[in-house]
Amino acid sequence: MTENKSNIVCHECNCVMRRGTKPVAFSYRGRSITVDQPGWYCDGCDEAIYSGKDMGATELAFAEIKAEVDNVLGPQEVRAIRKRLGLSQRRAGELLGGGQRAFQKYEAGAVEVSKPMSNLLRLLNKQPSLLEELTNPTDSSSDSEPEPEEQTFRKHNRKSKLQDQQGQR
Repeated sequence: MTENKSNIVCHECNCVMRRGTKPVAFSYRGRSITVDQPGWYCDGCDEAIYSGKDMGATELAFAEIKAEVDNVLGPQEVRAIRKRLGLSQRRAGELLGGGQRAFQKYEAGAVEVSKPMSNLLRLLNKQPSLLEELTNPTDSSSDSEPEPEEQTFRKHNRKSKLQDQQGQR
């Protein structure tokens, strides 16, 4: 590609390239989608040039179809549920997992949401009151006696540790 004062010239056929959009088909696991792809298109051949910004314009559409096929939430669904729960992107990442920037990446389509995170968000979407369990966890285990199975496990675990210590001497 060479550039004149106001024209971009195709490196394949030396014809003028013009800025525009063209329908481009994407396929993922047997599912296809056609999106309008911005870029520079040659008047003389099929050559096209896409910038990072051009690719970003269609990346979200591809992320949505990929999420649908993989049965996980897509970027727009993640955003809608997070907002419905009244969480900022940062708080959602801290509270639900993934880190401070996880939801920014999910919602931009830069990172696919995992199946477990999708399931958690679906549950919270259906029962938003469960969010309170995550923000104000109560530790009921310290208020009650351990179950008999728990006592047996603890006794066995202590015995194993003692044997390990004696064996190391």
